[in-house]
This record gives sequence, C-alpha cells and structure tokens, in this order.
Amino acid sequence: MATTQFSAARTHIELLIQYNFTNPLLLEEALLATPSMVGTSFLTEFNKRLAIVGNGAIKLLVTNDCYLAGMPKGQADLRRQAVESNSKLAKLGRAKGIDLFIVKGGGTTVSSIIMVASAVEAIFGAVFVDSKEDYGATKRAMVAFGLLED
Repeated sequence: MATTQFSAARTHIELLIQYNFTNPLLLEEALLATPSMVGTSFLTEFNKRLAIVGNGAIKLLVTNDCYLAGMPKGQADLRRQAVESNSKLAKLGRAKGIDLFIVKGGGTTVSSIIMVASAVEAIFGAVFVDSKEDYGATKRAMVAFGLLED
C-alpha cells in the first residue's frame, strides 16, 4: 500500500476504533485482500491469519457478554451468529468506509462482502495482537466501531 494511502487509512481506522497501533504493519496486513509486501515481508496469506484471530476475539467477547447478561445458550448462539455474520461485518465495514482502504489485486475494483468482512475481522485481530492480547482493548475497539455494545 502506498505510504500516503496507508497513512489516510491508519488515521481513519484509528479514529473509528479509538485505538492507536504501536505496530502499524499489523493494520496494513489487516487491509490486504491479496498477497502483497508489508514492510520487508511478502505475505501470501494476506489478512487471513489476522481475520482468524479477529473472528475468535469477536466470538469470545460476544459469548462473554451473553453469559454476563444471563442469556440462555440458544439465544446467545443466535446473538453471536448475528454479530459475526459476513453480511453484518461487511455492511458495518462499508458504512464505516473500511472498503475504501482494502488493498485488492488483479484489477479488482470493488470489495466483495467476504473481502470487507475479512478486513473487519482482521482489524480486530490486529488490535488483539498489537495490544498484547488485551481483550479489554479489543472490546473497546469493537464498541467504538459499533460492532458491540458497551
């Protein structure tokens, strides 16, 4: 990603999630929808590994909120599925402008639902890794983004 474009993406996303990255390469990796260079590394897995971490964090934090609210398992499962669905993540990601910063390859001009959902998950995975596995920081970022309620 070009330096000025990434700078704009970083500013936009850090304001959205109210989290400042100490390792901005993690955020850059989160925005990759195609194999690419990040720093001095060529990433063939693009944002997929961070998306897996982010998906796990979303599941855990939503499930914990449901537990604390005393929700029965069935209701908690429905809530978790609604929050972590690709369509919900993509809709929220588009509304927040995340799709504008996704690095696409091969002449792709429009970010698919999967690309946007994966980028949103990867952003939260990047927060989790960057914060040294701080669930509180990750949840605050999700709340600021509008994915979870406080």
